[in-house]
Amino acid sequence: MIKITFFLLFFIWSSLIGATDAILYSKTASDAFKWNEHIVFTFQRMSVALLVLTGFFLEDLTQLIGVFISCVFCFSWFHNGVYYETRRRIDVPSYNFFSSSSTSTSVIELSFIRRTALLIIGILIAILSWVI
Repeated sequence: MIKITFFLLFFIWSSLIGATDAILYSKTASDAFKWNEHIVFTFQRMSVALLVLTGFFLEDLTQLIGVFISCVFCFSWFHNGVYYETRRRIDVPSYNFFSSSSTSTSVIELSFIRRTALLIIGILIAILSWVI
């Protein structure tokens, strides 16, 4: 149960980072939404605290490493998906959760298909870390 909680918190954190980045990179920041964007920032920080606390309950270092590696592979699927969906709501109506950027300045730009492949690999790593 602790591992599942850790994964859920990590996915929430990844999604909140995506929303935060979308607000900031839209260049509208505090004008991105009618509601206060600090709500997202606060939940982002709270999720990190909960994630760290949950990590202390994992049984050993091997489990922590397996969970961490799995989360690294899964990160982009949640982060980028929420990023594109949030940008759609702010200023790029053609974006959605499944989008890929054609104008990104990122050194590594992952298409939705690559993000999904990484998610599947991450889930397989998670399953293996639970079985071993």
